[in-house]
Order: sequence, then structure tokens, then C-alpha cells
Amino acid sequence: MAGYIALNTPQIDVSLDLEPIVVEIATKTKPQAVKPDLEDNQKRWLVVGICLHNVVSPALRKYVASSMTKLFNTLKQSYKIDVQMYPNILQNYPVARLLNYEAVNNNRSILFRGKKDYPNYDYKIQNAVDLSKLFLNTQMAQYAGFDETCDSSALLNIIMYSDVTSIVGHLADKLRSNVRNPWAHCNFDEWCSVKYLSSLQLMQQLIRNLKLSSEATILADLSRWEVNGLHFLQGTTLGLEIVEEIRHEVSTLAKYILQINSGATPAFGVVHNELVMISNEIKEACKRVDQSDHTLEIIKNDVETLKVQAKQTIKIHGELSSLIQTEISAVKNDIKEIQKDIEDIKTYTFHHRPPGKVFFYPPDRVPVFVGRVDQLSLLKNKFIGSKVVQHTYVLCGLGGCGKTSLSTEFAWAFHHCYPGGVFWISAESIESLEDTITTLAVDLNLIGGNSKETLKKTLSWLSRLTKKWLLIIDNADTPIISGQIKELLLGSWKRNTNGHIIVTTRREPSEAVESFRLKIDDCIHLQTLSNEEGVQFIIKRTERCVQQQKEKDSIFRLVDDLGGLPLALEQAAAHIKVLKCSFADYLARFEKKRLNLLTKTATTSFETNTDRLTVLTTWLLNMDYIREQSKEEGLGISAVIIMNVASFFFADDIPIELFNNGEPNIEVLDTHETLLDPVGVKQVVEILTRFSLFQRCRTNSLSVHRLVQEIIRNNICINKRQQVIQSAIRMVNKALLNTCTPIIAINENKENKHVVRGKLYLWNKIAANANALKSYLGTSKETEINPDVYLGLDTIRIMQTAAIFNSLHQRQDVALDDQNQMLNIMASLELDENTYRAITAIKIPLLEWDLLCIQNSIATVLQEDETQNQNTPVVPLSPERLRLMGNNAFKKRRYEDALQYYSEALRACPKDKYDNRILLNRSLVFLKLNDYSKALQDANSCIEIDPYNWKGHMWKSYAIAELINARELLEEMEGSGLGSACIAAKLNEECLLRYKMKIHYPIISYKMVDNQLPLSKYIMCIEDRPGTTYMLKKGHYIFDKLVATTKSCQIIGVEVGVEIDIGPGICICKLPDSAFAIEFEHEPEITLHFENISFIAKHGQLNIKENCVATFYRCNFKNEFPIEENPYKNMQNTDYFYSMFLNRFGNVNKSTPSFIASTYGGRVILNSCDISNSSGCGIVICGEKSFLNINNCNVHNTSLTGIVIVQGGSMKALNNRIADNKLHGIVIGPKAEAYLQRNSIIQNKAEGLWCRGVSYKKGKSSYECDNGSIVTAIDNNISQNGLSGIFLDGGCFSLKDNTVANNWTWGMYFQNNSSAMVENNEISNNRCGGIRIGVNYSASIIIDGNTIQDHSGPDILAIKIDQNYKDYKNHILSNAHTINFSMNKMEASDMGEVNEYSTPPIITDRNYRRNNNKSVQTPRDTVKPLTCCYCRKLSKILKACMKCRIAKYCSKECQKGHWIQHKHMCPLFSKSYTIELPMKDAKSNKFEITESGIVFYERMFHASLKGIGEGPVLDFQSTKRFIVKIQSDILYGPYNPQNSLTLYDQSVALDVSLRNPELYHLCSECGRLGGNKFTSKKIFCWASLKNNGEILCIHIDDFPPFQKW
Repeated sequence: MAGYIALNTPQIDVSLDLEPIVVEIATKTKPQAVKPDLEDNQKRWLVVGICLHNVVSPALRKYVASSMTKLFNTLKQSYKIDVQMYPNILQNYPVARLLNYEAVNNNRSILFRGKKDYPNYDYKIQNAVDLSKLFLNTQMAQYAGFDETCDSSALLNIIMYSDVTSIVGHLADKLRSNVRNPWAHCNFDEWCSVKYLSSLQLMQQLIRNLKLSSEATILADLSRWEVNGLHFLQGTTLGLEIVEEIRHEVSTLAKYILQINSGATPAFGVVHNELVMISNEIKEACKRVDQSDHTLEIIKNDVETLKVQAKQTIKIHGELSSLIQTEISAVKNDIKEIQKDIEDIKTYTFHHRPPGKVFFYPPDRVPVFVGRVDQLSLLKNKFIGSKVVQHTYVLCGLGGCGKTSLSTEFAWAFHHCYPGGVFWISAESIESLEDTITTLAVDLNLIGGNSKETLKKTLSWLSRLTKKWLLIIDNADTPIISGQIKELLLGSWKRNTNGHIIVTTRREPSEAVESFRLKIDDCIHLQTLSNEEGVQFIIKRTERCVQQQKEKDSIFRLVDDLGGLPLALEQAAAHIKVLKCSFADYLARFEKKRLNLLTKTATTSFETNTDRLTVLTTWLLNMDYIREQSKEEGLGISAVIIMNVASFFFADDIPIELFNNGEPNIEVLDTHETLLDPVGVKQVVEILTRFSLFQRCRTNSLSVHRLVQEIIRNNICINKRQQVIQSAIRMVNKALLNTCTPIIAINENKENKHVVRGKLYLWNKIAANANALKSYLGTSKETEINPDVYLGLDTIRIMQTAAIFNSLHQRQDVALDDQNQMLNIMASLELDENTYRAITAIKIPLLEWDLLCIQNSIATVLQEDETQNQNTPVVPLSPERLRLMGNNAFKKRRYEDALQYYSEALRACPKDKYDNRILLNRSLVFLKLNDYSKALQDANSCIEIDPYNWKGHMWKSYAIAELINARELLEEMEGSGLGSACIAAKLNEECLLRYKMKIHYPIISYKMVDNQLPLSKYIMCIEDRPGTTYMLKKGHYIFDKLVATTKSCQIIGVEVGVEIDIGPGICICKLPDSAFAIEFEHEPEITLHFENISFIAKHGQLNIKENCVATFYRCNFKNEFPIEENPYKNMQNTDYFYSMFLNRFGNVNKSTPSFIASTYGGRVILNSCDISNSSGCGIVICGEKSFLNINNCNVHNTSLTGIVIVQGGSMKALNNRIADNKLHGIVIGPKAEAYLQRNSIIQNKAEGLWCRGVSYKKGKSSYECDNGSIVTAIDNNISQNGLSGIFLDGGCFSLKDNTVANNWTWGMYFQNNSSAMVENNEISNNRCGGIRIGVNYSASIIIDGNTIQDHSGPDILAIKIDQNYKDYKNHILSNAHTINFSMNKMEASDMGEVNEYSTPPIITDRNYRRNNNKSVQTPRDTVKPLTCCYCRKLSKILKACMKCRIAKYCSKECQKGHWIQHKHMCPLFSKSYTIELPMKDAKSNKFEITESGIVFYERMFHASLKGIGEGPVLDFQSTKRFIVKIQSDILYGPYNPQNSLTLYDQSVALDVSLRNPELYHLCSECGRLGGNKFTSKKIFCWASLKNNGEILCIHIDDFPPFQKW
């Protein structure tokens, strides 16, 4: 019997996009801005407080006033509460809540014999305010009305207790306990990004459920503060309008807290103090801006005064006007005030050191140092001759008076008195401070998460140095001491240290005493050189033998005219020496030039005080002669061009490699030819350094005064400036092309080559110059510079280099801005794919792995004798030589020096060939320096290489004991330390005699065990003392019965080949007293430590229960006989697949499908273990306080999920590989927490990371909440998984610096109340798209600084809740019975919401989004050049597939891993390949033959499909080509090439379902995302029929235009 069934099909091509909130952060076109000096956690706390008290609380007051009024009227009618009298009173409301009548009518004062007199209380409730107090404790009910006296805590308690059965009451309870109370406790440490997001989400969710008339306004205010908070948190400067608003809100909040403080808990006093502190800091930040404005105003007034003075000078010297007209052209009108000090800033990546000095960072010694004998003697007496351990001295004086030279001379003269090291930090600005601190931190391996943390770590390291050290803080001239400069100069880190500190500053001594909190005796006011010292300096510098009195008089006059300023004397002496002129001639020229210059300043804004005018005059004289010398030596204007170009470079270190002919070539012909010849370059450099305008900075670099640069720039005429900058760009570009770059170093390091120290030394110097140059690439309305000159590949490369450089120095906001400018330029150019990928290959901000590689490659290279050669690059010493030098330093107890030698030796070793001796020695050095965490890491690494090294075990035992004593390591690790001590004793009994061994492990008990007796006998034995170590020899051990532990012990395989068959299983638990025949005292906690053991399970399990800990080190776990797993392998029924899985891991008992299980509070620690399980999950952690700490492990090949954390469990996972599991890599939730860092979660059949979330269930008397998960994921690789990389279904998440790529559906999928901070992730090449945001309700998703590229679908898609979505959902619910898709099963009420909606995501302009929504591509287009087809790493060395020769791989492992998919794509790479499909294997979509007859289906397509059902009807006998549409299923299921596909032509004459792996891959990898924007893919292909329609041919040699049907 035939029938017809109408079907709605999923062929929808309509928009489901929700418009996001776009936030501009990267742009520079903002009003004047400030940066308050607050920690991120303080900022989050502040924003939450503003939202809670200034936005939410007023709304709660309205709601409470309304609800209490209604309730009062109801109770007045029902219970007569307005006239009730004892004992006939309403005692409970709702059912279980006991009302507190003490809180009203002054009842608390009614007492009888000192006790509460309940019968005489006044029980009459006269208004809604009094009614509300009945739900509160007496102390909280001190408000007069529903106004500001009623604080948020009281409001939330009223709602919570008066309406316990509603979702509103439940949300109020959560907001009170999770947000308001922690906020009032003022513990900033807990306000991480996850808690911040969850707080904002809870507030928004509660407001929506209140259903207030002003809901839209309140939600808009919350959204506005969420955006303001994003600006506040991202480290960017804040526009004054935002700062002003924050100031106002903080002030309001502080007043409110003060108002309620009198009747509240003491905690509010702390809150008020913190708010006042924050308010003051914001005021200080604004004050700094105001001071800058004031300074600019003073400068303008000074300029006007100078103009008047200059006019008077012109009048006095009118007779010289004819000479003035013939002098140099007028100085530029727009010279800006130079606010930077005229002292040199020294940022060193490689530097000259005295022999044997590891830590020495001052500049090179001044060749001619004269005078300052008294000052040097004073410093020597104060520092070296004094018994005071820590001392700070300040050198005050004018710029150019020699403060830096004196500090440098002292450092070099007395470096032998500072065995701890001599350090140099520039404090001229925040940027220079960050650069010098980062340079030192890179050498010390102390880089933190941001610049503040790096400073803190570095200063902490300095404070711990046991040997004397010297720190010079140069140019501490910032107007206000704040932030990091404040911490450096005034921080508590200096107390009780072995350090001496010299600070140089232009402040007056009285001001320095106040600013630096010192005594006046600790300041030296450095004057200019005396006339005698100046004469001595001139004679010594010019190398003249002066005998005539006339010459001496000329020198004396010259010194007097130059004011004894050392900087001016140096320039004059250099001029006299080079030109061999007389002192009198130079003096005449000087006076003439100074007069001219003074006249010119009448038309400038240049601050020309006497000292600066003196220096300026000497410099201009020298510049004139450089021009003359360049022509005289046949170089044309080459020296002038280089001088001009160098004025735009980094003043402190200009490598000579920058002086080249440019790429493209510079346009000045004679300069181009000069720079082609190395001899010509040397001639130019020699001319520039002759007159001391430029100084040689080591051998292959120059340095120049910043004021010199300013003068040179302002002497370049406007029409020449563009040519100079263009030449500078091209020179830097060529230098970058000719040196090793970070991407080369990173790729080489990924190929398992060791890092070459100093490999990026030259790049680092060039990058500093590129960063300096980029600030001049903007255009000005006044200069009329053509902006097109900056829109080239050379400029792009400079911006890319600047971005990497700033990210390296932890200026991430500047780095992102550089990248944004780079991308804007790239958008205007047509770049080939290879160039584009090469430029964007490095993620900004730098990923942790890339950052570490670059840091190692720029770190200072240690040399054996650094006095012999200062050239760079240097040849690094061999690991063996560095080891011997480290040993020598260790013997002399120079432990910090030894650490540097050992660390560089390890970096010089290949990764897989570390020298065990070096690791051992460095571990011991860390122990000596009390850095026990790093000592433990090195000891573990040593044991990995050589398990029988007794020293490695001994150092490990020491480190663990010290860490436990310092409470930096959990006490449960004591068993691991005791086990290592026993192994060390077994390998070398003499170690038991060591002092530290006796202190840490006074009693060591161990037994040797062979496999003659069941191992369970030892574990269950109560005769052995707790802490006994059982050492197992090689063999197969069997547990013949279920083992329950009786004591703490260590079980260690001391030989290779120890296997334990756990039989029925091991239950690590505390047995009850009834289990023992005798009474004895039990341990409060049982700890078992297993090491170097292979566990085998047939049907048992390792189960760790409450008050028990199990630690595993270098153990293997495998299952021999799987449970029946067919139900779990049904790939065609995903919903059933998931349900079966969830049911299994929900029953945590002996049948739980996992190898290791922790329940009811058990704790598991795994390190360097291998876990596989063919009968279920690898690890399951379930129950409150259950915890997993897993490091360096491989969890793979499980038949379900690798790791499962549920129902109150938590996990910390570092450096693990979680791969090839039949379902998910990791499942977290519900109600679970996890911290994931540096894990590789790859090649799992379902999602890599799946987090289950929030749902609300109506219980008997209240709502019960299934809490969402809390997950922090940093720097993980989540790739090549069979569904989405990350699927988040409720909870709060922080996703940062992760690589999420090549997953089969979406990179990240958010659904159902998932709040997330998505920062700086690399999201690419996922089959469906980058980020998909489903129905997310009140949850906030912030997307900032991510790279999202190369997707066939959208980069970011947020589902819009409209009729299109509802139609789609109804179709799914009515027709798709096997879809695991949370949208289909959760209603709004299940989420604690009033209706279905989604909050728009917040997307900043710092996200890099490119090449998404790609059109249909051919199979060959899916292969990226120079990219491995499997791991997607860039490499120039790739091997092609032997069959297709198209797919390429970086290793055999990648080729093997990719074959499961590539075998279906491999034939498609042939241009002439045709897929032939037998029609007999296809299933018609028009009818179905059943037992009862033929059932016909009527296909109904969505109206958006234009032209469907039209066109010529297909002739099945013809061989003519026609177009077919191929579409994959809408099921959200894992990768399965046998999944069904739908194929039909425009006329729908051909309409079938079929299965073909090649067609599945063609559609999935080359097609476009379907109209539903979910997982369905579609592609249009040419097709033909043959053999009278029996074979359908799909042609892939060409693709038709994309069709609309």
C-alpha cells in the first residue's frame, strides 16, 4: 500500500547571525589617556563592585519594595500580621523559614532577667519594610527603608528567604554566596577572569528573571560596564571619559560603603580602605596627565620668553646680521620639546665583561675619564669601606654633567668588590625599564606572565643573592614615582639584601631626598667639571702637548664657554683632534655658531637654556664638517644620508648591518654604490665616529645621542624627509632579510634541534631599530608626505618585527597595535599565499613556546675569555666546556655563576641528548640557592635519563622534603620523596650518612621483594611500619584478591620489567576498625606511591577513596581484555553513543569503565605515566574534593574518554598528551574544575575538550542547580579531533594562548550559559568554522586578540534567536531523533531563564580574522604550500606522499597519522579522477519499500533555495553532464567517512542518499557550510550517467559556479 509523507528538509539558506558588540582597542585615534597602576585582579574586583552596588542593587531595591508590598498585603489578609499577638503569630514563612521578630519594633531591647522576653515582643507588622526584616538576622536588619541603607547583602537575603521555591530565590542565593560575600571579603587573589565572568553572568541572569520594567536600561548599563571593564583589563590606556566615569563610580561606591560601615561587619572597613586606595591611584594617574598638560603650558611660555630674548640679542648684535644671513638655514619650526634625558640609555643583549664576570651589565668604559676623584672616593668609602650591607646612593645633576660616566667608571673600577654581579637598569621611562629588566630576566630565565611579574621575579632574585652586588638605576627622572619604577626604587625587596644601589637623576638633591626617601648625606650633587678638570680633559682627549700660555688661555676660555659640561667638552675635543685646528680657531667658530643658533631659536619651540645651547652648538659644528669630509673623500653625500637615516634608528645600538643599499634599493645613486662596497661602509662609519657625534658601541655597532638625532631630524627639510625615511625602511628590510629571524629559530627548534644561544642576537638589535623607526611612519597634515611610500612589503616586515619585539618585551597592547597596522597595510596589497603565511606565521601575542624559543635565542652568550673578542656573533662554548666552568664556579661557591654556566650548557645540548652530569650539577645548585622546585625538575629529568643514578634520587628526595617543609608541595608527595631516598640508599648506602639525609629522612625502612609471594601480602600487612618502601625486582606480580590498603607505603620497581596484575583491583582506602583483629592507631591519611611499574588490568580497577592519596611516577597502565564495547562504537547513533557513555561513568564503582578512579575525596597524582584502557575511560575523578594532578603523561587509546572530571572533582594537568581516544579527550563537568596548560589534546574521535554545564531542576521545595564547570586552558594544542576542538556547554572558562586547529567541525563551540574569556588563541583550519556561539542566554563571551583564519565557514558565528532559528529548531526536534545537540533538549527553564535568548559576544578589533567563509575549493587547494598536511607546521623540508605527490609531511609520524583520512582524499588529487557511484547502492529519498508496500515521500524545500524543482528534467539515458548538489547530514557526530550523504539535481529527478568515503571527504573538505551554519557541508559538482543510468559519475576536474538552489 502506497502513501505520502510530507517532510521539512534541513536545506536552509538564511542568516542566523547575532550582531556582536565590537570594541575598539587597537586603534590609536583616541583622546588623551592614562594607565592606573592597578593589578588585574583589583580591576576585576572594582568592576564587579560597581556593577553589583551601583547597577544591580538599585534594581533589587525596586523589586524587593514591590514584592514585599504584595506579600505584606497578602499576609495581612491571610494571617492578620498587622494585628497579631503572641502566641497566635505567623512563625514560619515560607514553610521552613523561621521569622525573626527580634529585628522589628525594637524587640531586641525587650529582656526578662537578661534573656529574650518573647511573650512581650511586639509582633505587629505595620509595613513592607518591617516584613522584610523578618527574613534577616537582627544585625543585618538595620535599614530604615528600601533605600541606600539597605545594602546588597540584605536585599539578596530577603529575596532568597522570601521566595525559596523560585528560580529568582535560587539566583539571589548564588549571587550572595558567590559574588557579594567574596567581594566584601576583599581577597583580590580569587578574582580571576573566570570568577569575574561568572559574576557578570549571574547579575545579568538575575536581572532578567526579576522582569522589571526598566530591565532593558539595567542590562544596557551592565553591558556598558562589561565593555569598560574590558578596556580596563586589557592593559591599554584608557580614554579620559572612561577614567572619569570610573572615578565617579568608585567615589560613589566608597561613600556608600562608608555610609553602611557603622552598622556592618569590620570587613566593610577593609573594603572602604581599598576603594579609597584605588580612587587615589586613579586620581594620581589623571594627575600625571594634568601635570603633562601643565608642563606643555610652561614650555609654551618659555618659548615666548626665548623669542623676546632672542629679539633683544639680535638688536644687540645687529652689526653681525650680514654674517647671520649666510649661515645655516633656519631650524625647523615644529621641533618638539625633548622630554627625554640627554643621557644614554643602555639596553644590552650582548656586552663586554671583565674576565670571569658572569653578571656584568654596565656600558663600555669611557676611554677618557678625567676628574671626579672626590666623588669616586666618596662612593668607595660609602659602599666598600662601610659595614652597612644594603645602601643606596643618589647622583644628582644636570643632563650631560657626567652622572652616567661616573657610575660606569665606578662599576668598572670596583667590579671585583661585587662577586654577586653588577647590574644596570634604565629608569628613564616605563618602556626603557621594561626593556632592561626583560634583558636581565631572559638571561636569568625569570620571565613572568607580564612585565610586572617579570620585575617582581627579577628583584626577588636580586634580593636572594648571597654575594655582594651593585645595581645602577640610570636616569630616574620621571616626574612621578609610580608603578614599576616605584617598586624598583622604593620597594621592600631591598631590605636586608647584600646590594649597593646607585641612582642617577636630574632632580635637585632636596627633591631626590623626598622622592627616594633618603637622607641628604646619601646624595651627591654632581657639578660640571672645574676649569682645571676641563682643561685636563681637553688636553688628554685631543692628545696635544700644550706648552704655550696662549694655548692654555684659549683652552681655559673654551672650557669656560662650554660651562665645563663633559658632553660639550667631548664634542669640542673630538672636533679639534680630527681637524687638527688650534684651540683659538675652534673657540672663534664656536662663538660664531652659538650666536647664529641663538638667533634662529627666536622662531623655534626649542628649549634653549645655556647648557643645552652649548651642547647644541658643538654638535652643529661637527655636523657641518661631516658633510665636508664626505665629499672630500669621494663618498658624495653618503655620510650625510647615513647620518640622516640613523637619526630615525634606536640611539643606543645601531648595528652596522643596517648600513646597506636597501631592499628595494635606495634611490640615492652615489650612496647606493657606496653601500654596495664593504669598504665604502667602513669609510662612512669612520667619518661618523671621527667627530664623536656617533660612538662605537662594541665593534659592530654605533650609538648616538638622542639629542643629536633630534637635531639631525630637524635639519632635514620637509621634501627630503620622505626620501630619508624610505631609505631607512629599505635598509632595515634588507638587514632583516639577511639575518636569522624568529620564525627560522622556532621552526628549527620544533625539529628537535637545540637552541643556538645568540642565534637571534643580530635580529634583536635590528628589531630594536625597526621598533624605533616605526614611530615615524605616520603621516602629518603639515608635512604633505605621501602615505603610499609606507604601503609596501618592506614596511609590513618592519611592523611585523616591531610587533614581535614588543610582545617579547611584554608590551602586548603595543604589539597588537603594531600587528593591526601591519594587517591594514597587507589588506591594501596583493600578496601571494607563501608571503602572507610567512609574515603571519608567528602569533601575536607570542605563544609561550615561541616566546621561550626566542628568549633562549637572544640570551647573552657566555664566553671563556671575553676580553679577547667583542665581536658578534660569537661561537658558543661546547656543553662540556661550560660544564667544567660551572664546576669551577661551584667549587668557589659562586652558585649563581655556576647556574648560568650549567643552564647555557643544557641549552647547547640537543633536546633528546641532555648530559646527565649537567642536570645533576644544576639540580644541586638549585638546592644550594633554595630554589627547590627547579631542583626537583632537574632531578626528575636526570632520573628519566638514568633511573639508577643515586645522586638524582637523593637530590629529588631533598627537594621534595624542602618543598613540603615550605608548604609549596602537598604533604602527600612525602611518599615520593621517601621512595627516592630509599632508592638512593639501595644504590649507594653511603648516602644514608649524609647530614641532610639524616635530617629529612631519619628513619628509612625498605624491603626487597621478588615475585614468589603475592604482593597483596605486603600491602595489607600491618606488621611493617607505615612508610615502608617495597622494592620490586623484575617479574610478574599478581593480586589474587581485592586489595585494601592498611598503611602508607611505597612500591617501587628497582629493575626494568616489573609488572603488576591488579586482579580484582586495588582499593586505596581507610579500613574501619572492625576490619582488624587488634586495635592500633591509624594514620589520618594513607598515601601510596608507585614508581617504575607496569599495571595490567583484566577486570579490576585502581580506586582511591576519601583521605587517601595515590602517587604514580614512571608507571604504565594497560587493559588486556576489554569489556563489551560494541554499544560504544555505534558511530551511526551518536545520541545513544553519548548516553551510554554518560550512564557508565556516572556509576563510580567496580564496574566503572576506567583504569584509575578517584571517588569521595581521593587524590591522584601522576607524573611521566602512560595510560591506555580498551575497556573504558583512562581516569575518572568523581566527588567533592576528589583531585587529579597529572603531568607529563600520555593518556591514549581508551575505548571511551581519556580523562573524566565530574561532580565536584578537580584537576590540574600540565604537559600531557591526550590522544587517540574513541570519544573525547577530556570531559569536565558538571560541577567540576580544571586547569589545563601545555597539553596536547589531539586525534580524539569526538571533541578534544568537552565541558558539561548548568541546569536547574525543580526539587520538592526549591530549585536544585547542576553547577557548570570552571576551566582555565592555557597554551594547549587542541587539534585534529573528530568533532569540535572545544565544546563548552555551561560554566565559566578562560581560554588563552591555545592552538585550536584542524578539528572536524568547529574550533570552539559555546552553548547554554557558557561564559568565556577567549584571548590570544590560534584558531585555524577547522572544517566548519572558527567559533560558534549557540543559545548562550546571559553568559558573556569576550573574544580578544585571537587569530581566526582559513575556515570554509565563518570565523565567528553567534546564533540569533528569531523565527528562522525557531523553524530550524522545530525541524530538528520533530525529525532528527539521533542528534546529540544540547539546543534540542534544554528549555529556558532548565537554564534558570525566563525565555530563550543569547547575549551578543564582545569582539575587539584586535582579533586577526582572515580567509574565512571560503568559497568551494578544489582538492588540491586544501593543501597549503610549505605546510605539513597533518600537523600544519610550516617547514621548508617536507616529503610528499608517494601516491599522489601532492600531500606533504614533515615526518613519518605525521604521514602515518594522516593516512586514515588521506587515503580517501589521495585519489582526488588527480586532475582527471572521477568518482563512480553504483546507483543500486543509493537509497531514494522519494520512496521507501516496506513490508506493507511502497511509501512515497513528498520533499518540501525551504523558500530560500531559489530555483529548486525547476529546470530540465534529468534524462537517465543521457551521458551529458549536469550539476548535482551533494550535502552531508545535519547530525552533530564524529568523523565517519561512512556517514550518509544527500545528492540531488535541480529538478529533483535525481534525489538519493548514499555512502562513499571519497565523496564524504570531498564534501567535508572542499565544500561550504550549509545554510543552517551548523555542521552540514554542501558542494556542487559536475555529474554524468553511464551504463543507462546504472553508474553515476562525479567529476572533480572542474567545479560549476555555486548555485542558489
